[in-house]
Amino acid sequence: MKSSNRFRSQRGSLLLVAMVFAAVISIVLTSYLRLSVTALNLAQRAFYANQAMNLTESGLELAMAQINTNSTTWPSPWTAAPNSATDVIATFSTSITLPHGVTGQVMVHVQNYAGSSPLVVAKGIVVPASGPPIYKMVEVSGIAQRSLFAKGLVGRNGLSFSGNNASVDSWDSAYDSTGTIRATPVGYSAAVKDDNGSIAAVNITATDAVGNANIWGSASVGGSSTSLITVGPQGSVGPFGTAAGTKATNSISGNFTANLPAVVTPNPATVPTLLGSVTNDLTLPRGTDTITGDTYYYSVTDVTLSGNSKVLKVSADKKVVLLFSTLTGGDAIKITGNSSKIEVESGGHLDIYTQANITIAGTGIVNGNSTTATDSIQIWGTNTTDPATNGGIAAQTITISGNGSLACTCYAPNASLSAKGGGNSGSIYGSFVAYSVTMTGNDAFHYDENLGRKGNTGSFNPSKWRELVNKTDRDTYASYF
Repeated sequence: MKSSNRFRSQRGSLLLVAMVFAAVISIVLTSYLRLSVTALNLAQRAFYANQAMNLTESGLELAMAQINTNSTTWPSPWTAAPNSATDVIATFSTSITLPHGVTGQVMVHVQNYAGSSPLVVAKGIVVPASGPPIYKMVEVSGIAQRSLFAKGLVGRNGLSFSGNNASVDSWDSAYDSTGTIRATPVGYSAAVKDDNGSIAAVNITATDAVGNANIWGSASVGGSSTSLITVGPQGSVGPFGTAAGTKATNSISGNFTANLPAVVTPNPATVPTLLGSVTNDLTLPRGTDTITGDTYYYSVTDVTLSGNSKVLKVSADKKVVLLFSTLTGGDAIKITGNSSKIEVESGGHLDIYTQANITIAGTGIVNGNSTTATDSIQIWGTNTTDPATNGGIAAQTITISGNGSLACTCYAPNASLSAKGGGNSGSIYGSFVAYSVTMTGNDAFHYDENLGRKGNTGSFNPSKWRELVNKTDRDTYASYF
């Protein structure tokens, strides 16, 4: 009997231990399951938080794209903001699909949408199947229209230099080294030169082939790798004093972007004066030519100056715009001969608009404003054929050369541009933008930094991106959403 009771007692103890052990395992499993569910929920919410930021960024991009249309009429779903006549709002949601029954939308508010310095706030919202909504808010400010000539040389599909003594540097015709505006603009000289020369390639596979040139400043490429910036044994990129064959780390960069809009040909209020074909000496304006505002507009078939001493001249203190009718494949301007040239006298201004080819040799282009106003001569390439869709072949070619110094700007985003100053000691002043840029010879290119402050007809770009993470910042825009 005692033995039987002892066995019963042992079995009871084992059962109790098993029950306790099972309870512990149950608690552990329950805790593990709860921990796993919590971790899953946290992971899901972190994922959805990233989705909310993606939505926010998408809203910002939609707003920036609309700002860059330069239109004061914004299409649906943009509508006038209820609290301001100068603001617009939009909500994008119908096309946003997320997995597991999750919905999302982005709300965007643009302050001063038609002004010179808009501000954009976007709020991306993700609503999970369970739990509270997740949202992100970002403010983009400092939005300003950039100059088309913010850099010295820009080639959408790259740049190349030939010659052993070519160089790129800069000066500022309007401000001194302390940032104080000068009493009068100054031309380039050794006393004011600086190492802020800049070159850039836009396409992600495009290269800056520096060769043996010295880029006293910076070089950028659209690709992520700075190996696309190449230098020869005598070439360099960096500040003054950079050793031959080297690229200063702080002077090279990848992921360069630039929005290079198409050129819009002017449409003056009055009919331009008809010139037809110009083959001999001509000084503009003439006494009977029509003036619109302060500018003389001319419709031109072509300018072909050959032989000796043929000159197309713009008189002092006069503004002239040449609108060429020659189509793609033809020659709008062709200047050859020992002394043939285009000359702009002091105080004068010349704009050239054409989709056709330009060849300027001879004495080339003579800028009577010297280098204090390189933009007093501006060449605008209006060809709309993108070489990227034309087998890489540019439908417009611009070749600028001559026997002396060259001071002008050129903006032709679909053209192949080749530039050369005069002889072994020629210099080129200004800024060039094209599909491809080829600098030949042993010339020095000098970029006027003041061009980056002028001609602000490029894209709008923000200078500040700020996520609104605390309540105070978000409450600033609480009335918007």
